[in-house]
Amino acid sequence: MNNPRTIMLTHVDKLFLGRAAWAASAVTVQANRILAPDATLEQAEVDAMLLLYPLRQVLRAAEVLRRHTTGPARELISDALDRFHTDLPGVKDARDVLEHFDEYLLGAGRLQKRGQRSTGSDLERADAAAAFPVFSERRPGHFVLHVGPLSIDVATARSAAQALCTAAADAEE
Repeated sequence: MNNPRTIMLTHVDKLFLGRAAWAASAVTVQANRILAPDATLEQAEVDAMLLLYPLRQVLRAAEVLRRHTTGPARELISDALDRFHTDLPGVKDARDVLEHFDEYLLGAGRLQKRGQRSTGSDLERADAAAAFPVFSERRPGHFVLHVGPLSIDVATARSAAQALCTAAADAEE
């Protein structure tokens, strides 16, 4: 007879895999809109900022699946996560900057505080806020969202999300 805990874990894994697949599809749809030749700059910039949320969900689901697996399946997901982080360094931090925009505009964001000896002056906070502008770089078939010192290439994000989701699905088989 099957162990009920094992059945529950398998069910939970499938829920996370489903979320990863859904989020990876959202990344693909948004990336395709951003990279479409007829996309306006305004549309592309809005979609690029929104793309960071499902991209983070793909990452989070894969991290949970890695914790719930062992042996070769865990290695497969770990390798895929390593590739994801290599292809998209700082993607979680970029999403966090957008999510906590209030703190970053006030110069009090988590990344702004690292290694900083703060006097709390208005000038110091303004300098910290200026270090995290959000802007984009666009040319035909190419779009990069810059969030402070972090850069997210949209085509790379699309392929990295799909690769991570595929690796997680392969690990479940």
